[in-house]
Amino acid sequence: MDSAYPTTPYWNGQYTDSTVHVGYLPSSWAPDGVSHTTRGYYQFDTTPLSGKTILAAVMNATETWSSSCTATPVDAWVTGGISPGTTWNAQPGLVAKTDSRTVAKGYSGSCPAGTVGFDLSSIKSTLQTVGQWTVSLWAGNEGDPLGWKRFNNDASIIVTYDTPPYTPGLWTIDNARWTGAPFASTYVTRMDHPIYTLTVGDPDGAAGGPINVWMSVFDHNNQYVFGTGPLSVPGSGGYPSWQGPTKLNDGVYQLQAQAQDAQGVNSGVMQFFFEVKTTAPDAPVITPPTSITTNPNLPGYGTVNGGGAAGAGSYAFSLNEQGTYPVRGFVYSVTNAPGPTSVPVNLSCDTRVKEYVVVCPADGRTATATVTPVDTSTVLTVWAFDYAGNVSAQTASKTPASYQFDVAPPAYTTLTPLPITAPSQGSWVPVALQTNGTPYPPSSCVGDSSSGYTNATKINALQVNGGSGQFGTTASPAVDTSKSFSVSGWFCPTNPAPGGSTIQSLIAQIADTGVPGGAVRLSSGGLPELDTWTTGNALEQVQTLTAQTPNQWFFVSAVYDQLNQQLRINVSTASFTGNWTVATSPQTHLPATTQPVRLGEGFTGQILNPVMTQGVLTKDQFHSVQAQFTATTQGVLK
Repeated sequence: MDSAYPTTPYWNGQYTDSTVHVGYLPSSWAPDGVSHTTRGYYQFDTTPLSGKTILAAVMNATETWSSSCTATPVDAWVTGGISPGTTWNAQPGLVAKTDSRTVAKGYSGSCPAGTVGFDLSSIKSTLQTVGQWTVSLWAGNEGDPLGWKRFNNDASIIVTYDTPPYTPGLWTIDNARWTGAPFASTYVTRMDHPIYTLTVGDPDGAAGGPINVWMSVFDHNNQYVFGTGPLSVPGSGGYPSWQGPTKLNDGVYQLQAQAQDAQGVNSGVMQFFFEVKTTAPDAPVITPPTSITTNPNLPGYGTVNGGGAAGAGSYAFSLNEQGTYPVRGFVYSVTNAPGPTSVPVNLSCDTRVKEYVVVCPADGRTATATVTPVDTSTVLTVWAFDYAGNVSAQTASKTPASYQFDVAPPAYTTLTPLPITAPSQGSWVPVALQTNGTPYPPSSCVGDSSSGYTNATKINALQVNGGSGQFGTTASPAVDTSKSFSVSGWFCPTNPAPGGSTIQSLIAQIADTGVPGGAVRLSSGGLPELDTWTTGNALEQVQTLTAQTPNQWFFVSAVYDQLNQQLRINVSTASFTGNWTVATSPQTHLPATTQPVRLGEGFTGQILNPVMTQGVLTKDQFHSVQAQFTATTQGVLK
């Protein structure tokens, strides 16, 4: 702007020689014969600095001409904004004088043109609040002709800034979960001494230096409970964890956290509400259907009216939570007696985990468990769990959390032998049995080990060597694997745990598609397992936890229970008996109506008294059918 032309705007250098004029130009020097007092303005878009903390700022302008090589002062002012309407008579307001430089550049080779830096840092706190900076250059003495100067119109600013760290975010609180939609419900933990973990970072990354983080816990009255000193995190970010010094009582709390970078700049304050709930819900009440009569002297025990049968019928039990608060859901298991005493800790609604089924009623009060008897005595065990993951205890002081109901003992069933054709390199070898039907310990699972037991009952076992194509086979199927079936037998492996990816099939019903539909197998680690396949070719499996011993007999009995959607397996050896159950998916399983049974595919050892029959056999039935094998039986009982 120019006092000689007080109403003329010089926006973007119009009407000028494209330089910025600063100071007093006497009339004797002026081409137009008029004295001039001039001031120059530079305006910068600083919106990219929004949210930054300004540490230092310098404006650099190139002085291209001075009245002499005598240095004179030039002042830098931060002003209000300018526009095409800015003139001498319409000047912006002054904010602050930030710097004064005494210089002379551009008059001659003795004082050549050069850059002059003006420090703006004195009002950095003001500058960081606006998205446009305007800096005006004035002569220190606007009456001194030697203060007349010209500057290029392309000044620049160099800003040293710091970005505040991100406001910390909650990563997790130990064992906590949402009661509904995340951030729209309560975050609750069953741990009274939880670990708090945050996610922390800095937009400036490692260049911003390390970050310190503070955490504090406040109660529902906003009273300070405890907090931690600074936890150091790299500027690139991290997940600092902290556990409070003492336990918390049940109730609602607020976790607060704030980060600070190496320049001392603070983030916002995180405020996150959570609840501690350690009290487990009451054990649920189990009410049987009217088709089961409860023993009046033994609550929690009943009998199916009319007798009933294992593997048949469906019985809808009502599960009810009568405690003070609704629950998240129920988890139940269906086993033979006795039932389990523990339950998985982390449960998700409408899932099936091991032998457990999880149901979550909308009202948190009532659900239904539809059960089919698995044996002559079946136990339905039920727990309630809340949103925090607290699981009800099964205690005598509360309504029983289990219900046992009995069905009539099964009638004696005669199974039909399905002849087995031995492989070309296989054979039938005699096995000596003890009076209880258990094979005598062999010296080896290869060849005849019965010669020392002259008075013992001897039954033929199938000897296979594990070679390609060396397995026994039937001419027709034993079971349809899309329906409930039972399988059992004695097995003597020479090497139960070959390692790698080697799976040894002991007895398998081939499905109509030509792949196994259901099979008892040995894993590569020697673990017996019952495997079934869905029509989507998904493997469903129950696997034992104990590896078998080379050259030792073990007995397997297993069931695919279609109605209860379970796989169950029992393994017995001379020194160990164990039961395992897995809840399967509700998907349909591969049917088997035309393909044979294969015995010992990829297996080296002996197979004795194999059974594969439709339906669910009870524990007693599995043992009784063993007595149906004779010295001449060379087949699978179906």
